[in-house]
Amino acid sequence: MKNSFLLFVLGFCIISSCSYNKYELPIPTETIDPTIVVSYTDFTKRMIDNNHCLECHSGPSPAAGRDYSTYNGIKSVADNGLLKLRAIDGGAPTMPLGYPELSQPIKDTLQMWIDQGAIE
Repeated sequence: MKNSFLLFVLGFCIISSCSYNKYELPIPTETIDPTIVVSYTDFTKRMIDNNHCLECHSGPSPAAGRDYSTYNGIKSVADNGLLKLRAIDGGAPTMPLGYPELSQPIKDTLQMWIDQGAIE
């Protein structure tokens, strides 16, 4: 368990230090597990919780009817392209609304999550 966590942290550091292109992944070194998978549970939920998404997209009347407080809520916008358009590509209106855009490492990791099937 401890080794898996260490490998995840090392992998995230490498991934976040460079731009992500789904066709040209960084070549893994011997110390990094090349099978690191980005999941909702391990990354996306924490990103949503810590980047103001739930200020508008939760509760009884979430903005645009999109509730991101659950996996199914955020998966639906990952599947229909809105997450990529608004949070990753910066399509208007950019998200999170009223806050600075997400950092490039967060955008890159979100893109990896989507590319890997937006798994839970």
